[in-house]
Amino acid sequence: MREFAEVLPELPITGGVWEAAYDLARRARKHGVTIPASDLIIAACARYHQVELETADQDFAKLEILGDTNNRIK
Repeated sequence: MREFAEVLPELPITGGVWEAAYDLARRARKHGVTIPASDLIIAACARYHQVELETADQDFAKLEILGDTNNRIK
């Protein structure tokens, strides 16, 4: 884990990140999709800071249903 901490960037969770997370949550509810709050915040943080998010978590795949092409998730 220490090796990851040395190479992974630490991105701040700003007011803009929270707004993006609220937007994702609203759109998910509208489409009947349930995504854990922690995943919404992580996705919103990546989107806000325009970084790629690499994950094996299937909940992130649900973001595609929302038409959220601004997230670069693999």
